[in-house]
Amino acid sequence: MSGFVRLLFCHVCRTVEEVPDYDGPAEYDYYLQHKVAPHQFESGSPHRGVLGRVEDEPEKIEAAIREMENMVSPGSGSGLGQLLYDLKDNYKIEAMQCWKRHGRTENCDDYRTDKMRLFLDTKAERRAEGMSVNRDERPNIWLCDHCPVHSLVQQRQRKDAGLYN
Repeated sequence: MSGFVRLLFCHVCRTVEEVPDYDGPAEYDYYLQHKVAPHQFESGSPHRGVLGRVEDEPEKIEAAIREMENMVSPGSGSGLGQLLYDLKDNYKIEAMQCWKRHGRTENCDDYRTDKMRLFLDTKAERRAEGMSVNRDERPNIWLCDHCPVHSLVQQRQRKDAGLYN
């Protein structure tokens, strides 16, 4: 079996660089640090990229590069689908409007009540897949999950569970 080589893919620069294999602590991987250093924005934040490890054989390296080229780089393409992102954005807008109507409270009386549950009209699809169409057996999704109050409730729950000690 041949050795390994690492491939450094930078999505911003659209480059691929070969880096020798290394099996020690990351803080002593000076060659990788040297290769990564120029891949940053003027603000100092790093570019987005991937570091992969493949066998040091030309056909395996080429296959890995082709596979990465076929992947959509972050920030482009449809990802999970524009419809899903639009739906999520709508929920965020509706949740913010609701929060403002409630006076930007930190303790909402409507938090995760039944009237705040979101039910997608999927009865036909659920029935076709043999899934229950009963409201109580459907996924629990609330508009509140997109509201600022949700993060405050989570913080209180974590604090009560002793996770902040």
